[in-house]
Amino acid sequence: YQRRVHGRVITSYSDLSKLVILTETCPSQVCKVGSWSPWSGCSVACGGGTQTRNRTVTNQDPKYTPCPSEIQVAQCNTQACCTVGEWSSWTDCSKQCDGGLSSRTRTVTKGADSAVCPNSRDERTCNTQVCCQYSEWSIWSACSVNCNGGTSVSTRVVTLGAPTASCEASSRTQSCNTQLCCSYGSWSDWGACSTKCDGGSQISTRVVTVGAASASCEASAKTQTCNTQKCCDYGTWSEWSECSKDCDVGTQTQTRSLVKGSPDATCDAPTSISQSCNTQACCSYSEWGAWSVCSKLCDGGVQSRKRTVTKGASSAVCETDTEEQTCNVLHCCSYGTWGDWQACSAVCDGGVRVKTRDVIKASELIACDPSSQSEPCGLTPCCTYGSWSAFSACSAGCDGGSQSRTRTVTKATTDTPCETSQESQTCNTVKCCTYGDWSQWGECSAVCDGGIRKQTRSLTKGSPTAQCTETTEKSEPCGTDPCCVYGEWSGWSSCSAVCGGGVITRTRSLTKKSASASCLPTSESQPCNTQNCCLFTEWSEWTKRSATCGGGVQKRSRSLLIPSNVVCPGASEETQSCGAVPCSVDCSTALTACDCLTLKSSGCGWEGGSCKLGQATDCYECSQPGCSCGQVQTPCACAALTESNCGWSDFGVCKTGEVTTCDECPKKCGGCDCDVVVIVDASCSISADLWPRVSDWAQQIVNATTGNGGLVVYTHKPWISIPLTSDKASVVKGLNAHSKCYFNQDGSPNPCCGTNTDLALKAGADLLAQSTSKCKTLVLITDGVSTFHDRTMAIAPTFKALYPTWNIWAVAVGKRASYSELLAFVRNINDIAPFESSKIDYIAQCQDAGVGCAAAKTPCDCLALKNSGCGWSRQGVCKAGAATDCYECSKEGCTCDAKSRCSCVALKDLGCGWQSDPGFCGTGWGVTSSFGC
Repeated sequence: YQRRVHGRVITSYSDLSKLVILTETCPSQVCKVGSWSPWSGCSVACGGGTQTRNRTVTNQDPKYTPCPSEIQVAQCNTQACCTVGEWSSWTDCSKQCDGGLSSRTRTVTKGADSAVCPNSRDERTCNTQVCCQYSEWSIWSACSVNCNGGTSVSTRVVTLGAPTASCEASSRTQSCNTQLCCSYGSWSDWGACSTKCDGGSQISTRVVTVGAASASCEASAKTQTCNTQKCCDYGTWSEWSECSKDCDVGTQTQTRSLVKGSPDATCDAPTSISQSCNTQACCSYSEWGAWSVCSKLCDGGVQSRKRTVTKGASSAVCETDTEEQTCNVLHCCSYGTWGDWQACSAVCDGGVRVKTRDVIKASELIACDPSSQSEPCGLTPCCTYGSWSAFSACSAGCDGGSQSRTRTVTKATTDTPCETSQESQTCNTVKCCTYGDWSQWGECSAVCDGGIRKQTRSLTKGSPTAQCTETTEKSEPCGTDPCCVYGEWSGWSSCSAVCGGGVITRTRSLTKKSASASCLPTSESQPCNTQNCCLFTEWSEWTKRSATCGGGVQKRSRSLLIPSNVVCPGASEETQSCGAVPCSVDCSTALTACDCLTLKSSGCGWEGGSCKLGQATDCYECSQPGCSCGQVQTPCACAALTESNCGWSDFGVCKTGEVTTCDECPKKCGGCDCDVVVIVDASCSISADLWPRVSDWAQQIVNATTGNGGLVVYTHKPWISIPLTSDKASVVKGLNAHSKCYFNQDGSPNPCCGTNTDLALKAGADLLAQSTSKCKTLVLITDGVSTFHDRTMAIAPTFKALYPTWNIWAVAVGKRASYSELLAFVRNINDIAPFESSKIDYIAQCQDAGVGCAAAKTPCDCLALKNSGCGWSRQGVCKAGAATDCYECSKEGCTCDAKSRCSCVALKDLGCGWQSDPGFCGTGWGVTSSFGC
């Protein structure tokens, strides 16, 4: 039933107690409907349509809910009308220009006969650009001829045309000046012949009766030959005569006779001719071979060389195939006369006596003969002896005793110790005790990790007086295989926590285990990242005031050194009130950092060398006590706070307890804190007059660093090797102690002029590897011409890979400097300094300590700092220790005063060139190669 209140249906029962509720019973059937009609036809044949049916309501009480629907709708013919495939690609255009067609197709299948499907083919226009578009025809050109018919031309150009279009002709022609140019009369009779024989000529002429003014008419005369009979008749040429020479160009001739001559003729044709023959060289020679070894080492010997001689003719007399020259003309050694024999070293049993001579002049090439001779003397025996006595009784009855015998000394030289007069021998070596055979080995006491097994024997016979003490039992180790065999430990795992204490673990496998063995663990762990999670950086500087005067606030911040998910106590940002600052304060009145610091409460601070509003004065700038590490922002400022024990950390902040390194602030060390090993080539290719300056170069390099210095001097092997030391004087002393290589230390002939750079580099690397400095530099001073060039080149890539953080520099010396070999060792071409440049680059890098050279950005600005030691370097920067060449700043009157080869190359327009030995820039040396610059 339904509840109705005053004729309305109540749907909310929130307060029915206040209402009068009436109830009634609903009728049992509110609506009466008829049966459904049949379904109508489908609205479409395919693709999904609808059909309907209806019924009639025969009875409805208007007071109640509406009756059910009188119409029903249903879907029908839901099959697809058409099945359409994907479009194919567009076909090529039917025309290349002037508009063509391109098409594509797809598969279309009807789902019903009456279906209207979309097209299965689609077309579109393409290449619509104009094939050819022309300009207007030009006016007709002048006629090609003045008469007899010529042509005149008119042209046009193709103003627009597709690249592949075949456009029509761009020119046209027409006839012009068709009138006759010339008209002629008849030819005259032939005139007289010009000669009586050997062929002359005769002429016939005609008159031009009509001719255009500018016409070029045909000839008005013509000629023909006449009287062609011979004036002079010669016989045939003879065979060529024999050649006048067998080689080196001779001559041979042919002749003929005058058989007949005309009375009127002058017969002057040659009756004899000649030609060259046998033009091959009598002798041909190969290049001379190398000179042979000199027949003598000194005092003038002979050496020869040969060449191959090939005869061009058997009769040729050729020059010699061998030539000789003198060699080794330097003197051998010359000696004084031998002195008397000295006293014998012994009066008996053989001694030696010696005589000597002086070497008056030593050879410059070979070792001289010995300056002393010796011979034996004092050969008389010092002692003579009597016969041996019989041996004494044996000291033991078995197991070996001893017995002795004696003799007398019958003659002895004074003070001469004679041989012993007594000797002994063993006796009664028969065994006192006899033992049985050893038993088999017993069982091992352990199967693994080491046990012991034993074997025994018995005493089978013993002498009544013997003490038989040999062992009757022995043992040996057994079961030595390990009970447990383990694999390698794995790498440590990542830490389980980034801070606050985590654990890292590693594992290994148990590859073998004996039965009943108790093995060690296969995993282990250890603590990690035990540092506090809540470690903050130092507070940043306070920000600028939010207002320059009249109050305002400042902020500063800090961050966690180790990012983590831990919620840490403490603020990451602080704010402070700046206080009321009178707006009339003029910070610029403070001329020093300390004066500026007194105006801190007014918002003034030191910045860029002046006092400015809204800045902050770093405490170190005014040397205030109690300066905080966190108040400075640069490594050099941090290094200045020595009283607060501040240093620049790896996190890029200034912290207590850290150390600022020299590479972070070079001014801290007053230079470069590099350890340097200098490797010096002292081979024969470095000329003798060049050596003192090479030595001076090495000393400059060692003294330029504030770190330790080391030295290697080499030729075919390292001769001097001085380990790294802070005592630079000892390094320089070692360098000065070495002389140029001309002789071996033992005076033998000179093989030491070889240059084994690979061995020297290894020796230098061994020294530098002992350095604990962060900065390591290896400097090679050489001409770069190794005896074993291929071997040296082969080790270069490995050498650089072994020491990737080292500075490896080279100085190219002498006329033969090989840049190809030096380039193999350095990391780039700028690491090679040509000999005699003002300073090697690394010295400049090490000495810009507070000068401020880097502030100069141009050569001219750098030149202005010359008195501060600044100069323009080859890398295009201003550095201490470099020199600005005048041409780099375009100064007037620039001369060839460049200090390096590459600087000299830049002055080639002034006629400057570099002379490698003695090493200066000047005129008259020709153009210097720019290789390596």
